Amino acid sequence: MHFADIQFRDVIADGLLDGLEISESTGAVTPLTFGQQRITSDVYTQDLSQHVLIVVNDPELNISGTDADDYVAFSQKINDLGSHGETDGVIPPRDGTEIDTVPPIVTRTDNDVLARTDNVDIQLNDEIGVQSVSAYVQYQLNGVWSDEFKCNDQQTSGSEFCTVDTTDLEVGVRETNIKVSVDTKAIDAVEVDSDSDLSNVTAARLVFYTADVLGNELIPGRNSGHYVNFEWDNDAPVISVTSGTTINKEVEEYVLEGIVKEASQDIKSVSVSFKSGLPEDVACTPVTAESGSACEFSKGYKTSEFLSRTTFDIKATDTKDNVGTKPHAVSRDDEAPAQIITYPEGTSMNYVNVTVDGERSTYEGAYTQDTYTSDNVQSSRDYLKIDYVYAASGLKSIQGVDFADFHVNVLKENKIPYVRVRVADVNSDTILGSSADKLKLVVKYYVSQITTTTTHFKTQHKP
Repeated sequence: MHFADIQFRDVIADGLLDGLEISESTGAVTPLTFGQQRITSDVYTQDLSQHVLIVVNDPELNISGTDADDYVAFSQKINDLGSHGETDGVIPPRDGTEIDTVPPIVTRTDNDVLARTDNVDIQLNDEIGVQSVSAYVQYQLNGVWSDEFKCNDQQTSGSEFCTVDTTDLEVGVRETNIKVSVDTKAIDAVEVDSDSDLSNVTAARLVFYTADVLGNELIPGRNSGHYVNFEWDNDAPVISVTSGTTINKEVEEYVLEGIVKEASQDIKSVSVSFKSGLPEDVACTPVTAESGSACEFSKGYKTSEFLSRTTFDIKATDTKDNVGTKPHAVSRDDEAPAQIITYPEGTSMNYVNVTVDGERSTYEGAYTQDTYTSDNVQSSRDYLKIDYVYAASGLKSIQGVDFADFHVNVLKENKIPYVRVRVADVNSDTILGSSADKLKLVVKYYVSQITTTTTHFKTQHKP
């Protein structure tokens, strides 16, 4: 329904699907938007052709089971409209674009340190749909990377190092997952120092070659694959802490939690030193492990004993007396963020003054923190004069507005009143502050009728 409505509003404006519509408030031809999305002829061509292929390649969406290959030529025809000589009809001339040219990308979704035979979790993403993936392993000796060994390949050493689990792989969808099981013991055994009995392998990584349903692919020997690094430890227990790294004064107890993995031995003990004090043994409950053994630990501490930065030193020992250690720091953040509100500088706003007799006069004046206050907002005879089109349709009604690269000059030039809010959280040696991406600004909007002083909550916005 939305797409049909957009097309109708677009084509009746000038006979073309070019992203223009007739404004209901002014009757002028204005840019067409859907929310904050600007509509262009690419929406009816490239975007539509992509969505056709997404639907027919996804088994959950293509319920009829129609062969997706039957729609490739059709989608290409849609994508070519307005380009490559296809300039007749309602699509205006446009630059030619490809439907999709990029093979699926690869992302590691876990960050565990591996032990013995362990899994690396991989997510595959593509604009249209994932077709296939192959995995290889490389190791580093003396600063030089080895050849790539294909996982599951019985003809080479690849099957000794890694295998790919495609149980969760769905062909045709835009996002899917696989697991790669890596035998880190086999990697360690490639070359071992005779004196120390430790492996000379200093690093290893997985290399993925992907293909999508349109034939975009990475080919071994011709293209560079997607590299995914991993770390492993087969000599000592590996400790991972799952608790957070910050607290505030509202929290009375901090619970230190984590998991210990051991490649080949059993875990004999786990201890924690709080604020450089004496180590205390903590219970570690066995859990199911993909290889070797593993256990989970948990212990509560009163936050009244915490400093601005408090350190835990965790130690795990296996039955061969190999020791793994993990420092874990927790910081206090008891200071609320500060906010500074400023008003337009170097520009005037339009006002309307209405006398008690109803006479109206317009003038320009500054908009400051003193323009409207809790004392005068109900009695003031001066009203901000705002363009009706903006009041009816918002910023999207203004020609040339780019929300992806917005500049305050747009508001100044169109005499639209605004306030600027700067939010900051102090960070110093003694005070922990949050980064900008962790701060949240909540704006609440209240309204009242002119005949009453009672305000009513209207809406809330969390940018």
